[in-house]
This record gives sequence, structure tokens and C-alpha cells, in this order.
Amino acid sequence: MERIVVLGCPGSGKSTFARRLSEKTGIPLFHLDNIWWRADRTHISREEFDSRLETLMRGESWILDGDYSRTYEMRIRAAGTVIFLDYDLETCLSGVSGRLGTLRPDIPWTESEPDPELIELINNYAEENRPVILSLLRQYPEKRAVVLSSRAEAERWLEGVGSAEVCGRSYTMLGLLGRGKGGYSYLAAAGNESFVIKQIHHEPCAYYTFGNKLEAELNDYERLLAAGIRIPKLIAVDKEKERLVKEYVPGKTVFDLVAQGAAQGASAEPYLEQVREMAALARAAGLNIDYFPTNFVISDGLLWYVDYECNLYSDEWSFENWGVKYWSRTPEFEEYLRNRKD
Repeated sequence: MERIVVLGCPGSGKSTFARRLSEKTGIPLFHLDNIWWRADRTHISREEFDSRLETLMRGESWILDGDYSRTYEMRIRAAGTVIFLDYDLETCLSGVSGRLGTLRPDIPWTESEPDPELIELINNYAEENRPVILSLLRQYPEKRAVVLSSRAEAERWLEGVGSAEVCGRSYTMLGLLGRGKGGYSYLAAAGNESFVIKQIHHEPCAYYTFGNKLEAELNDYERLLAAGIRIPKLIAVDKEKERLVKEYVPGKTVFDLVAQGAAQGASAEPYLEQVREMAALARAAGLNIDYFPTNFVISDGLLWYVDYECNLYSDEWSFENWGVKYWSRTPEFEEYLRNRKD
């Protein structure tokens, strides 16, 4: 069973994204515009719309595409996964203009010119709708929340969608979480449970030398546990397919907080004490962990180290000498943002 809600400003490409997601997963897709609107551009009543929506949501598996702010909470409550296309104003306005004259499966007519009411909604979305969605995601922390900030990020996420088997159990892959020097991590689901599946890769790394990557992950996991570092539980290991199944820790990464910056009220500063406590535990065990902020997730106010990598301690790669440089908008962090590949 998998129930997915796709939200986002008009013009963000929700329908195209949802269609591709449905094609990759085989999960049935329903466009809310096709429920609300008739072909003559009149619409059904709110009561009929709500009744049809509630009937759909009683189904075992579905993808619901559409914003319809009045129904945000009822859909989020019923869903297991909420995907929010959190794009900037320019992207959404260009998305609306780019679809004019195009036959679309999500609406029962072809738009020939911009709708003034729709343009007004787009212009006000960041102030009126976006805060409501983000508040609801905080209100329902048990939901798998995926917030994508650009079309490039959404494309990368979709690359990881599909299905996978680990130790005889089937999982629905719900998107790429991250690419590391040792493997690719994916958000996955089985029934109502969420997991992370890490697929070991054998791509060369210019600054790091591996032996057996899977064995290194398993050995490092044991060392981190013994050191008392807060890490996700290892659930399953498929040595033949070189896959790990890990506990899923919901929340933002420290990298997300630093990248958003003070202008959006975000900062990693409240979590410096916790990372320094981790660093002290690691050093007492003769270890360094990878202090780059993509490896840390904040969940219910607690800092989790979600990678399984650790190395013998050296001053050069300690938190105070290296890691701290990437926990705020330092020149080193800004250079990383400029040089990273989208």
C-alpha cells in the first residue's frame, strides 16, 4: 500500500511529475482538476468534490495530484508520502506560460491564454500557501515528507524511483536521497513503513580509497555503535546485491539549514552542541566521522549521523579543524555551492 500526495504552486509541474512517478511505480494517478472541473469550465459542488475525494482516499494505493489548499490536511492525513514541489516564483510563472496551447491529461480543456486568477494565486503562493504546507508537514512528522526545491532536484529524485528487493523483501523506491562516495541512498517503503536503501557503487573517488565497500560499511556501523554515536539502525544486509536497509530518520539535513541561511530563518547553530558531543564520543573511540552537513539529519530536535562512515582519528579531519567550516555560510561552504553538480 502506498498513498502519495503531490503538492505545489500552479506551474511547478505537479501533473508531469506525478505522471512520471505513476509510470515508474505503477501506482494509480488521479488529477484533482479532472474531478473538480467539467469540460465546459464549470465545476462540481464542494460537497460532491469532497465525497469523490474521500472515496478515492479509501483506496489502498494512489497518487493525488493537485494543490486545492482547502483539502491539504485531509489528504496529508490519509497519505503516507507528501511531495512538495517548492519552486521559486519565476519557475512557476514560466511553467504556466510554457503549457499554453498544449493538450494536458490533468485538465479537460486546452488553455490558450493565462488565467488572471491563476497568476494572482501564483504571485501570492509563497506568502499564503507555502507556510500552510510546511506547517502541516511539521504537524504530521510521521509522514514521509519530500521537499524538492528545483526542477533539477526533482529530476534527480525521480531517477531513484522504482522497486527493489533486499533479502527477498520487495520495496517501493520513492526517490534518491543522496549520492556518496560509497553508494546511493534511496527513500523506500514497504507497507506503511519507511526505510533507507543504500546501494553500494564502485565508482572511483579521487580523494578516498576503499577496500571492500560493503564490509567497510558493516565494520564502521559496529564501531559507531560502540562509540555511542546516534545512528540509524541497520535492518538488513543483502551481500549478493550489495544493498543495506537502514532505519529512516525523517527530517531536514544540516546542509538544508545552512543552505537556506538566516534569510529564511534557518541555522545550524542550535545543533553545534550536539555535534560537538558526537565529536567527543568519536575522538574517545579513536575515530573521526564525516562531519559534512549532508550526513546529519535533525529529527524531533535530535541530531542523527545518518552515514555509516568513520575513520581513525586525525586532527586534520576533526570537527573543529575541518567540519565546522561547512556548518555555516563560510567561504568554504559558498565555494561548495558554486562547484557542486546539479
